[in-house]
Amino acid sequence: MIPDEELKTDLASRRPYQKWLEEQRIELTDLPSVAGKALNHVTLTPRMQALGYTQETMQFMLLPMIKELRDPLGSMGNDAALAVMSEKPRMLYDYFKQRFAQVTNPPIDSIREEVIMAMEEANQKAGRSKYGHDLDIRAMIDRKSGTISLERWTEVVDEVEDDHIHMTAEEGKKHSLTVGEFLRQPLPPIEFGRIAAQTAKQVISQKVREAERARQYEEYKDRVGEIVVGTIKRAESYSITVDLGRAEGVIRREEMIPRENLRQGDRVRAY
Repeated sequence: MIPDEELKTDLASRRPYQKWLEEQRIELTDLPSVAGKALNHVTLTPRMQALGYTQETMQFMLLPMIKELRDPLGSMGNDAALAVMSEKPRMLYDYFKQRFAQVTNPPIDSIREEVIMAMEEANQKAGRSKYGHDLDIRAMIDRKSGTISLERWTEVVDEVEDDHIHMTAEEGKKHSLTVGEFLRQPLPPIEFGRIAAQTAKQVISQKVREAERARQYEEYKDRVGEIVVGTIKRAESYSITVDLGRAEGVIRREEMIPRENLRQGDRVRAY
């Protein structure tokens, strides 16, 4: 048995970690000041989606850091590589996640979140079509109740650049708002017609397929050469389709063992 203190001391003294930290650490006070620039809220949601942001990202990762000045909490079940050890580009907040065992909250369903964001985007587009494309119209879906709300957001700024999405600090004071905060005005819900509903259905179906492909890719991209076990789902003259649980694999006829006779329901090992 090796005592914890002895083990920790041995590991901590193998490299000059304190020296590395002092040499590489950058204090926020050392960074140059940059003048603020108003966001274009009309294109904010599409840009967030393109960069991988979700509502859970904002609620559980970024807002705790901004409002409460504390490290965000990662959900249980996330087996992704730590940001500092990953070979892939990662977002800044990935480097500040705190890991802990939380049994009561299940991991976030990424496919469900993709569907909800697609529905929000469809409602936002419909809202801008009805109330004006220059306005900052945002649609939000409550993750628990499924209630859809539509709001017009107007930001309080020092210098108004766009009357449709900005208001002066003096106007903001009338609503007890300061610079950087938003006036949120509820709007009546949008009633989708037959064509709009069909378009929304197609968008949601496409988002589900994209999310499913992305999930399968992430699950199997690092398992090349690994032996997997599956059940034969369909046997045809030119290939065998194997059910791997949350994905399907295909074994071409030329890749099979000669004179091997596989039938539906058989278990097979492959790599």
